[in-house]
Amino acid sequence: MFRMEERLEWGKLATFVENKSIPIYNWFYYKEGFSRGLVMKFLDRFQPKILLDPFCGSGTSLLACKEKGIDCIGYDTSKLAVLVSETKLIDWDVEELKATLRKIKNIKFKRPPTGHVKKDIRKFFSRYALEDALFLREIINDIDLPVRKFFLLVLINTITKCSYIYKDGSMLRVVKRPLPPFRKYFFRRAEAMIKDVVKMKKRFKRCNASVTEGDARNLSIEDSSVDLIMTSPPYLNKIEYTKIYRVEEYFVFGESSRKGVRSYIGLDTSKRYNIFPELNLPVIADAYFYDMQLCVREMYRVLNHNGIAVIVIGNACFPDRVIDSDILLAKIAKDAGFDIDVIYVVAKRFCTSNRTKKIGIMRESVLIMKKQ
Repeated sequence: MFRMEERLEWGKLATFVENKSIPIYNWFYYKEGFSRGLVMKFLDRFQPKILLDPFCGSGTSLLACKEKGIDCIGYDTSKLAVLVSETKLIDWDVEELKATLRKIKNIKFKRPPTGHVKKDIRKFFSRYALEDALFLREIINDIDLPVRKFFLLVLINTITKCSYIYKDGSMLRVVKRPLPPFRKYFFRRAEAMIKDVVKMKKRFKRCNASVTEGDARNLSIEDSSVDLIMTSPPYLNKIEYTKIYRVEEYFVFGESSRKGVRSYIGLDTSKRYNIFPELNLPVIADAYFYDMQLCVREMYRVLNHNGIAVIVIGNACFPDRVIDSDILLAKIAKDAGFDIDVIYVVAKRFCTSNRTKKIGIMRESVLIMKKQ
């Protein structure tokens, strides 16, 4: 029904791995993200004047646009994702960052109270690391915006490296191990990120870039106003990322609202939508594709005539079957009015039950869709 081409050599580009070695892109490890290289491939191919990413995550697509001088708009339902993306996109004054860091270093340590920190946060820290994290957070919260955002991101990075947090799929586990001293690591990380700003300054071009906390099903963008959409929605069965970022959210925003990263996609399973009645989909899959239908309709609305949507999506493993999310999303897009140019298959892996019984093969794909 749809043209499919294998591009397995693109497999790593559909992951965050490449970004780990690129300054600023690597300021926050976002395991659900794709790479700068994949974005650049499609920016070069389609030459947009303005790009939209309605699930912008840690801002990879937006940052790539900044390298090209292309205007860009990002949305995400996660406050943490919005903070990370905004911080990466700001044109920082290096001297102001250095001066602020000197001030932080000169503040004498004062042991903060820790009794208010709940056990499910406290368990990830040594006593000393928790005290350092709270002490630094108090200082950072007194810094004026936007510089506060930079040092909050430094703090988030430090928490990742100087705690017992181990991210295991969608769960957090406590893994005791030797850790670097918290404040010392914080200062080193801040210095490294300031150096990143200097390194990347000449690579970035002037453009209008914005990031907004918002819902991809109901975008506050005018009709026919963007040329290219490049995004990766949450994958079916990997929808709720709240738990793995809840410690970072606690230190930045206080008690988490439990809203979660991209939390609305497929979470309302209270009723049947029957998007694909002939498939008798599991309830969670039915809700997922209903929400994706709303997202795709919004993409169609905001794209210009002949505009392109590039969507990175993965198939889903269930105990009794593999659900071909790429094909079903393409059907939804076709019904919304899109022409499906091609589905590039960039990765394949086995779906197994109880880690032994092979259910089938899952694809990770890149859909190229055109608005007529």
